[in-house]
Amino acid sequence: WHDEPMYHAMRIIDYIGDVAFVLDVVLNFFTPFNQDGFFVAEPKAIKEHYLRTWFTIDVLATVPIDLFSFVVWRHAVLRMNRLLRFSRYQHYFNIWEQHSIGWEHVVRFIKLLLGLVMVIHWMGCTYIAIGYARGFGTSEWL
Repeated sequence: WHDEPMYHAMRIIDYIGDVAFVLDVVLNFFTPFNQDGFFVAEPKAIKEHYLRTWFTIDVLATVPIDLFSFVVWRHAVLRMNRLLRFSRYQHYFNIWEQHSIGWEHVVRFIKLLLGLVMVIHWMGCTYIAIGYARGFGTSEWL
């Protein structure tokens, strides 16, 4: 399975995601923020605010732990640190809801759909994990 082209394509997509996370951390040092109703665009204030708020979570979520264990043990559990990024989505949705006057129901519907997709994805991951635990490809079950 590890020699198949699809496996290598998935690894490349995974690495592209890692690079995107790193770029996001860098860009957050230059992204203005809203404080007490005022738009703060001063570089020093942006840096201090980001270091105090989301920086630790972003760095922990960005570290590609699965690369450090490349030889010893590879498993999807090693990428669970990326789930820390989900803590930001509630913040993004709150901002989106505040600025979409008259369309709040659409934002809530999109939030619901994304939640359902996430649960379905986790169920699929659990299904395949059970398959690997029972011996992937050794029975008709999977």
